[in-house]
Amino acid sequence: MPDAGPTPLVLDVEALGALAEFSPDDPGFVRQLARTFRDDGCAKVAAVHAAVAAGDAAALRRVAHGFKGASWTVGAAELAAVCGEVEEAIALGRAVDVAAAGARIAAAFARVDAALAAWMEGR
Repeated sequence: MPDAGPTPLVLDVEALGALAEFSPDDPGFVRQLARTFRDDGCAKVAAVHAAVAAGDAAALRRVAHGFKGASWTVGAAELAAVCGEVEEAIALGRAVDVAAAGARIAAAFARVDAALAAWMEGR
């Protein structure tokens, strides 16, 4: 997958903070959203590992697609970009090293998971 330029932010805290506008009466809304993303992300990474173990590019594409949307929602720009690249490459029928693509997704999630944990600890 070609280099698309500068690496996006691991976690855009401004985008994450802007989510509070959706529930101004619930001060815990964004924390709960972040917690849910982290929990769901662990399940998605498990699905990535299963797709890699099976050599199933179509399954990896489906997981990447769902992960991409959820990532944009919480400001996880780097993870969203990685998932988008993987999804697009598979959709276009490019030769994709499923194991390497899965490892990129898992590594990007690990970085955003750590960033979210730090953000939550500081709240």
